[in-house]
Amino acid sequence: MGAKGTDASQTIWQIELWNRSSRVAVVTRKHTGVYGESLLSQSFGGFAWHPLENRIVYVAEADKPDPEDSWNPSNLRDEESTPAAGSSAAEPPPKDVGGSYIMRESWGEGMPTVQQPALFQVDFSRGVVEPVSTPKGTTCGHPQFCPDGLGVIYVGWKFDRKLGVHAYTTRPSALYYTPLPLRGSSDPKANPDPKPEGSVDPPSGQASAPATAADSWRPALLPEGSLWNVVRPRFDPTGRQVVFMASPRILLHSCCLQLYVARWSPEQRAVVEPRLVVDVVDRPTEGDRHDQDAPAPAGGPPRPPGFAGLYDFYAAARFLSDGIHVVNCSIQRSFKTVYLINTETGAISDIGAHLESASEGKDIPTALGTPARSNLNLLCVDGNTLVVSKSTVNSPPSLHVCPDALAEPNHWMRLADHCVAVTLPPDGAPPPGRDVQRLIAANSQVFTVRLPGTIGEAIVALPARPHRGADGKSPPPLVLMPHGGPHGSSTNAYSALASALLAFGIAVAYPNYPGSLGFGQDYVKAIVGKAGRIDVDFVLATLELLVSEGLVDAQRVAVWGASHGGFLGAHLSAIKSLSAAVLFNPVVHLPSMVAVSDIPDWCFAECGRCPLDEFSRFAVHTEEDLVAMMRASPYAHIARAAESRTPTLILLGADDLRVPPSQGKLWYHSLGQLGIPVRLRHYPGQGHPIASANCSMDVQFESLLFLTSRLCV
Repeated sequence: MGAKGTDASQTIWQIELWNRSSRVAVVTRKHTGVYGESLLSQSFGGFAWHPLENRIVYVAEADKPDPEDSWNPSNLRDEESTPAAGSSAAEPPPKDVGGSYIMRESWGEGMPTVQQPALFQVDFSRGVVEPVSTPKGTTCGHPQFCPDGLGVIYVGWKFDRKLGVHAYTTRPSALYYTPLPLRGSSDPKANPDPKPEGSVDPPSGQASAPATAADSWRPALLPEGSLWNVVRPRFDPTGRQVVFMASPRILLHSCCLQLYVARWSPEQRAVVEPRLVVDVVDRPTEGDRHDQDAPAPAGGPPRPPGFAGLYDFYAAARFLSDGIHVVNCSIQRSFKTVYLINTETGAISDIGAHLESASEGKDIPTALGTPARSNLNLLCVDGNTLVVSKSTVNSPPSLHVCPDALAEPNHWMRLADHCVAVTLPPDGAPPPGRDVQRLIAANSQVFTVRLPGTIGEAIVALPARPHRGADGKSPPPLVLMPHGGPHGSSTNAYSALASALLAFGIAVAYPNYPGSLGFGQDYVKAIVGKAGRIDVDFVLATLELLVSEGLVDAQRVAVWGASHGGFLGAHLSAIKSLSAAVLFNPVVHLPSMVAVSDIPDWCFAECGRCPLDEFSRFAVHTEEDLVAMMRASPYAHIARAAESRTPTLILLGADDLRVPPSQGKLWYHSLGQLGIPVRLRHYPGQGHPIASANCSMDVQFESLLFLTSRLCV
């Protein structure tokens, strides 16, 4: 899918159908006031093929009539200019008279212009694009054709007030169904096949009649309202079952999820009898989490030892060919792995564990450390064949294939294995070219350290040849890199910045503080009402542990954090004298953020100012609310920053709707007023995450320069 033209009224959208290297069909459509920008984002977007592969259903922004000023003379029509009843005069295009300056809410960060995503069907055989009837005022996403091709199921979100959904997995949603009767036939076999290769392109698609009658939609999950949240439905190969993820009713932006399987009823055209296969795990069982053959918990199905639940909202569970087993990729402590789940028995197998090498994680320099599992991302499921990427903090992704996850889940093959064993040259100067990354991986070590008295842990990466201090004996300097969220996680996934720091002889630590995913629901909720205290204490405890073990230099410590990681970085740099702090879109002043952020409920929830199942409390702010938010904020300690005097680099996305750039600017001006060395880099057109390649490179490069110069490397 692509677009041509810069003026919205002249934009032409083009959808192409390719068969290998040949284009077999093209459908073009102009801006008509009906169809808007196609959405392929993870939050709402996506498309699905019809069983006959001659149509697709996809998500696009539903265009609105062009707004015009009510005072414009052309809109002041008198009786003489009004066509008489029964006149054959052409109807003028729809106008939104008086709508030029009406505030219209968007779906927030990452989707500043997205207001009403809707469903559309492309029929390649007829060359048309048709809107699909959906509930009025409902945002639609994650569509899937029904097995017989006569309808589509999809997820719908409906709010009185639109709130940010990017990285939010717990927004209330429901499952809907809309019939899609075929033109001139109720038999899907009567629908013509796509035009063969080399055929003439179909005519340009124009605004056409809807594919279905208005209000033909219906709730698709029965009983209606039985679940708070439903996302990413998928049919099994037989078309008899649907698997989907769900979350409990909770105000936190992410949490431990549930896995359901339900029966598809062709008669009712609905998903019925939902059955819970994997429930929320409050606290994982103890045990060796690297041992694949775990005994079954008492009274329950077999689960991997230490199994902490399912967390990845974006990794939809997918059926294998038997229609019984599904695969799902999820966070488990400080790594991601691939699970094989039996939907009939609830048994779970960690088939990603078989990708670990027996030699990985040996010779850990502390008794408190354990081998760090590699990070896996499930890229593709085709029948029973799985394709995953595998990486570690210091090693970029490699591709691996499991040819048959049902018959041989232990059998994995690495694709294009070109890595060779290398050693550092005597002078320590890395050679140019692609061998640099191999040198870093071969001469650094990654492991996890579990903090005493907690189930939380930190990923630690140590350089094999650290940069010594002036005495030539000091351990390496350290950069603490707390993750954002706070309900996110740090996994043993490749990081270009961490690898570069390792190449300079600098250690890196990723603390998974309370609130992190992958350690059970109790750990996720542990930060509620304690943000700015329990998470800060955990990061400081991680530093103290590494210093006490002699692994890092206590006098050369820096912090790099984004979003809530920047919140923690600002806290640490204010209360403790550090060598440097890099704060990327940091939260520093919650009372001012709550009024302008696309997730005001986040501010209330993390400060413990509303019950976790109350979804309207955040609309009105009391003095007590604002006082609690101020106490949790780094800005509460701004006076102490004058004593710690931590040199700071602030990086801001100019169009951030989640953590407005005014947060970082406040910190910048306050530090400057206190005479503390501070720099600010501002990225126009960028939001909470940086999307531009140039801006992203600048973030990485400037961070590296600032940290290495301040750590005296």
